Amino acid sequence: MQNDFLVIDHGSIVAIRPLTDEARQWLDDNVAAEAWQWLGGSLCVDRRYAAPLIEGITVEGFEIGHA
Repeated sequence: MQNDFLVIDHGSIVAIRPLTDEARQWLDDNVAAEAWQWLGGSLCVDRRYAAPLIEGITVEGFEIGHA
């Protein structure tokens, strides 16, 4: 099965990269993010906010890979 998102833990920052058009659309529809939070195609969030966001992604049925 293909991953929809890739999660990369950088310590205090977690990068969440949508890998499909559906994943990117879900982020656009469900996450209020500023342009500066996007780096290299990934949404970068403080680690305190990563777990609830990842939980929401999985509840929606998306597949997540980790790097």
